[in-house]
Amino acid sequence: MNAGNECREATLPSNGVGEARRRSAHGDAYRVAAPGPFLSVPLTAVDVMAARDADQLQLWYQPKIDVASRTLAGAEGLLRLIHPELGVVPPAAFLPSLTGIDMAIITTWVAERAVGDWVRFADAGSIVRLSINAPPSTLETAQLPDLFRAIRPRHRDWPGLTVEMTEAEIIGNIDAVQDAIHKLTLQAISISIDDFGAGYSSLARLQEVPFSEIKIDRGLVRGCDRDPSIRYFLKAIREFAHYHGARVVAEGVETTAEFRVIADLGVDEAQGYLFARPMPPEEFLKVADRGLWFD
Repeated sequence: MNAGNECREATLPSNGVGEARRRSAHGDAYRVAAPGPFLSVPLTAVDVMAARDADQLQLWYQPKIDVASRTLAGAEGLLRLIHPELGVVPPAAFLPSLTGIDMAIITTWVAERAVGDWVRFADAGSIVRLSINAPPSTLETAQLPDLFRAIRPRHRDWPGLTVEMTEAEIIGNIDAVQDAIHKLTLQAISISIDDFGAGYSSLARLQEVPFSEIKIDRGLVRGCDRDPSIRYFLKAIREFAHYHGARVVAEGVETTAEFRVIADLGVDEAQGYLFARPMPPEEFLKVADRGLWFD
């Protein structure tokens, strides 16, 4: 996640924490491939560690919708930095510069905040399954299995937490992920393969990792209503996931036509601007008990 030269600029949309890992070098800029208004923020303008100390970090939540019932299935926690001058800064402006212990510290902050928010939601009567993003390197540097054992709620309705790691990250760190899986499972922590289909990973290697969820990369969702070859690929992903007892989530759903395609293909959950943008926890709590999220 090294951002490289400090004079480089992050060109960003207002979107999620996993997006920082989907950036691509474009000249002297890091660009996130996603729709929406863009904000240019020099990497040197944002100090995430200072922002943490100043209580400027927030975890926002984007709903995940059960496709069959059109009701809330869960939510992904997405990191935001509330800068006193720049306003709401998405993670592609600061995560690329984090490495080693700093990444471990921020990942720990995210995990603790997600568990704390879950307790707050549960106390308000909303039991929802949450997910967060964490690079495999933090399994060791942040000692995630031990961390989750320490912060696990003693609540009878605790459904556990899902940790999202990209397909490429898992393949690149598969030994570390495998070593940590058993300890994570004991703490009701499951693994989601994020950005599935964005790379060219070996399915045989991915099968070595017990996963509970596959998140289809937004690049495969976009245009699925117009391209039969994409629909064929989506069907294959759904069959692969269901064969392994995992649910399938379509990311980046933005149109009714896309939603209808993934529904026809038997995808389990959907996430995207069609339903809601990421929102602060207070706003999420207000809408968590909404009935149908899509007619």
